[in-house]
Amino acid sequence: MRSKAYWVRRTADLEKAMQEDARSAAESIIKAYERSIENINNDIRNIFKTYVVNGIPEKEAVGLLNAAERDKTYRELLSLYQNTANPQAKAEIASRINAQAYGARISRLEGVKARIYTRLAEAANYSERTQQTLYTNTLQSSYYTNIYNIAKGINAGIDFTVLPKNAIERVLNEPWFGGNYSSRIWKHNDEFVKTLQNMLESGIIEGHSVNRMAEQMLDFINDGVNSIRMNTERLVRSETAHFMNQGQLAAYEEIGIEKYQFVAALSERTCDICGNLDSEIFDVAAAIEGENYPPIHANCRCTTVMAGAVPETRIARN
Repeated sequence: MRSKAYWVRRTADLEKAMQEDARSAAESIIKAYERSIENINNDIRNIFKTYVVNGIPEKEAVGLLNAAERDKTYRELLSLYQNTANPQAKAEIASRINAQAYGARISRLEGVKARIYTRLAEAANYSERTQQTLYTNTLQSSYYTNIYNIAKGINAGIDFTVLPKNAIERVLNEPWFGGNYSSRIWKHNDEFVKTLQNMLESGIIEGHSVNRMAEQMLDFINDGVNSIRMNTERLVRSETAHFMNQGQLAAYEEIGIEKYQFVAALSERTCDICGNLDSEIFDVAAAIEGENYPPIHANCRCTTVMAGAVPETRIARN
């Protein structure tokens, strides 16, 4: 039987690999939002360009945004609806399609606000597909890697089953801390939409130039604790930790490990709850995420290791 240090090292190596994948996924999602905001800025520039070409100065054009863009917005929403999987988001898009179909006219300002929603919803769809792939791979890799490490650590041959697709889907869809990853993506996306729409309205009211509004929107990607970057990185990092630990728990259950030991990520930022749980031993059957099984909170870096291996009969010496 290997020492606790062995199990901690193996788990740390796994977490490092998982979080590296998470960083890569988060970066690709942030780039998708960057492209969306660049498209929004192009939409705004094109509207003002129309007025400038007709001899109306940009400052005066701010007060003349009252022509309709309904047809183009309707087509974009229809395409977005067909490419969206999240039921709540789909219902929201459907209500917007109905509004587009039955309303006679909207101002160009409202048209651009609707385009902000459409552009960011496209990025959210990309985010959901990317995260679903990441978390599926995280869950599977954690499950199989932990079984392999345990077999190697106790020098035993282990009989186990393949992690079935329905089990993966169940874990992906299960809520934790108030929702699952999909609902959190769309909740964050709604907040991004409101922020950018407010920036647009404030910019027009205060008479900002198109370039200044564009800079503010691009700054929102990276600047501040509620920026797109911070929200995305925090979400992906926390969800990856969740699915890694769920894969580990599934491995414990599959091969009959009865107890696990809590291992806190000790540093000056370790919270009191995690610090008090460090080295505590719990029954696998009594594991409760957020109470005695990680992650305990958002951004939690704690994990677990097998405690005192007592193999069942189906773990046999090779």
